[in-house]
Order: sequence, then C-alpha cells, then structure tokens
Amino acid sequence: MRDQTWSYIQRPEGEPDELYNLAEDTRECTNLIDQCPEEAHRLARAFGSYFRPSGVQVAVKGIQGKYELASGSVE
Repeated sequence: MRDQTWSYIQRPEGEPDELYNLAEDTRECTNLIDQCPEEAHRLARAFGSYFRPSGVQVAVKGIQGKYELASGSVE
C-alpha cells in the first residue's frame, strides 16, 4: 500500500513488514517499520479495508516484534 510519502509492504507470517519513506528513500533501502509504527498502522488499516472483511484485525509485524492495531501499543 502506498501514498504520496510512504510505502508499506505486508509480508507473510514470520517475516517483518516493511515501511519506506518515499520522499527520503526513493529506492526503498531503509526499512522504517520500527521507527514509524504509526504510519505502518495507518497504511495497514487502509490495506485491510480493501482486502479484508470488515472487523478483521491486522497486526503490523516489525523487526523488533509485533505491533497490535487493537491496543495501539508496541509490544
């Protein structure tokens, strides 16, 4: 999922998701999933609204661990 600034890539279970700042990293070299989880959550919700039934929770998987959308906290 992309917008004008961010690119979010949701990976299979067991692999960290990816988040890139396209304005600063056009070649998508630096994964910012752990530094900017709020942007990953925002894009994950947008992604989910296109491809998942309503009410299904989506977890953002960072390099350091999982981020749960329901609680909004980093575990």
